[in-house]
Amino acid sequence: MPDAPTQTPADARPWVRRWAPLALCVGVFAIDVFLNLRERGDFAAGVVHVVPLLISLWVRADRSRVPIYWLAQALNFALLPILGWKYGSGPWRLHEGFGLSAHEIVDRVLIAFVLWITRELALRRLSIEQRLYAEREFTRTTLQSIDDAVISTDARGRVRFANPRASELLGRRADELVGRPLSELLALRERAGADPLGGELPGERDERASTQWLQRPGLPDLPVDHSRAPLRDAAGDLCGEVLVLRDASERERHTDAMRELAYRDELTGLSNRVTLHDRLQLELEHARRHQTRLGVLYIDLDGFKRVNDEHGHRAGDAVLCSVANGLRVALRRGDTIARLGGDEFALLLPRLAGDDDVRAVARKVLEAIRAPVEFEGAVLRVSASLGLALHPEHGADGAQLLRVADAAMYRAKQRGSALCVHGGAPESLLADAHESPDAREVPT
Repeated sequence: MPDAPTQTPADARPWVRRWAPLALCVGVFAIDVFLNLRERGDFAAGVVHVVPLLISLWVRADRSRVPIYWLAQALNFALLPILGWKYGSGPWRLHEGFGLSAHEIVDRVLIAFVLWITRELALRRLSIEQRLYAEREFTRTTLQSIDDAVISTDARGRVRFANPRASELLGRRADELVGRPLSELLALRERAGADPLGGELPGERDERASTQWLQRPGLPDLPVDHSRAPLRDAAGDLCGEVLVLRDASERERHTDAMRELAYRDELTGLSNRVTLHDRLQLELEHARRHQTRLGVLYIDLDGFKRVNDEHGHRAGDAVLCSVANGLRVALRRGDTIARLGGDEFALLLPRLAGDDDVRAVARKVLEAIRAPVEFEGAVLRVSASLGLALHPEHGADGAQLLRVADAAMYRAKQRGSALCVHGGAPESLLADAHESPDAREVPT
């Protein structure tokens, strides 16, 4: 996998660091040779003068060669007596056959200065390279180890870098990612049926993180947190983008679980009171617009307390789950069943055509509730009292309909009947089904 992309600082121009010391040395070499040719006509003298400069070029490569700088300086000034002995001329003549000219002294000082500049540039370059290496290594290690998928592209939208987590999330090898257009590798959807996103540069603005679904070949879709940001060069021009993906499946599972707890009954899996109220408001609005009837059936189990007392709460839970399963079967399409708490349930019946619809549903509900439940060798039976309230006859809002249905249910329970409609006489729904005398439990 390629190294993580890095940008060179604006003050670290590679061509300056590489060629400036050499240019200085060549310049001094040319000047020195020219002066020696004009003054003495001796090309070899000019070459000898710049030997320290040639040695000092080593200093640029590595800090371990810095001591050579001092060797070059020593050699530089050691040439003074050699040159003075050879040419023996100039105003600083010490004795016959030995002397130094102003040119010789200035030449040595100039070479010493160039050596110093070379060393400083070498140290500066070394410092910059070490800093860049440390930053690059830190970035590479971080990107290789983080749990987020990081992908960078060039200006054409082709992948330049992808860390191991990106390969894992996308379900592709690293060599399948680098060099290919991001639009061919990445398909993100906000929801089912939405157009895929990906592959386009973000332009002049950052794109904040959002949760989307990542489509992967041969793998299930994965919820991810997705964010993008532009990459710019030293001139400020857009040169690519960075894409970050984070696996959000664990959070989505947690969110789904919390949603289930908020809107579902934990024991039976039915809707809870909150869901019932929300659905009731929606169905009331529909009933008002289309002038249809709506019913709320309040259900309270009879004989449930005796089951709990005689067989324990585990048996009671088994009965509640059995009742919930039976109610699901008895529902029409579009009906909503909710557990309100304890042994109380409510059934929302939208789009009722007439009273016969209500009685048919109530009869199915009662039959489902009265089905025997086997628990640890015992056969458990419960029945129910039902109270019905209708819209628009008995109430205009959800809370009023629930209160009316609850009151009707208590009338049915007090009179030992199965169903009571608000304002009407209680009815025994299963009389025509040849109900046996011991079929119903004593109401509690």
